[in-house]
Amino acid sequence: MNAFDPTVPLKDVIDRLLEPFLHLNFPWIAMFIDWEVPHVVVDQKLRDITPEAYRDSERFDKLVQFRQITGRDAYLLIHFEFSNPPHPDMQSRLDDRCHRILDRYRLKVMPVTVLVGVK
Repeated sequence: MNAFDPTVPLKDVIDRLLEPFLHLNFPWIAMFIDWEVPHVVVDQKLRDITPEAYRDSERFDKLVQFRQITGRDAYLLIHFEFSNPPHPDMQSRLDDRCHRILDRYRLKVMPVTVLVGVK
């Protein structure tokens, strides 16, 4: 029997309900997104540069491309961490992922973090 992976249902919810998720949790970001243009989950780009991140059931990332209300494309890295308090190296991991995305794809990414769990 496989162990339950708590990230699977949350990944599915984010894929299906990104707009209400951002409006609820990050309204200052959601207000700049043109929701008439469909967003694109581009996790494969993230997997290509950080394969180690996808073997960890205590955290996961979603990389989303969307159109801003200004007409420009933008990228959002949503990081979920199942710990409280966050792991001490969390910020350096996020910085590293953003730098890898910039180096490999020439994309600037805005990172946000969602802490899931209680101690």
